[in-house]
Amino acid sequence: EVMAWSVLATNMAIICFSAEDFDFPFNVSDTYFEETLTAIVLFAVLFVLVHLLSYCVAQTPRSISQHMLRQDHLEEAVHEIGDEVQRFLSGIKMRQLKRWPQGWTQDEVARYLVATCFRNQDEYK
Repeated sequence: EVMAWSVLATNMAIICFSAEDFDFPFNVSDTYFEETLTAIVLFAVLFVLVHLLSYCVAQTPRSISQHMLRQDHLEEAVHEIGDEVQRFLSGIKMRQLKRWPQGWTQDEVARYLVATCFRNQDEYK
């Protein structure tokens, strides 16, 4: 944000020093001082307008903030569940893991559900 304001100040100074239309008469004998004063006044006006608008206009609607919080929670939950599945699959013997595409027996599915769901009862209510 500091960079944006410094670019604005620089551009305002360039415009005020190069364009004759922006010469506001401050009844000062030095024209460079008048142009500098014009740039400072215009910068101050823009600064006040930006802060006034940011104060008057709401930043983010409440519904969008809630949606973003829900989305973050779901993403974290999916990662946690994926980590649980990975830990469970890491503990399985290789021959059982190779049989995964053919289908597990009821006992193997029950062990998987106990390992992931029963240990995390609060997550799966």
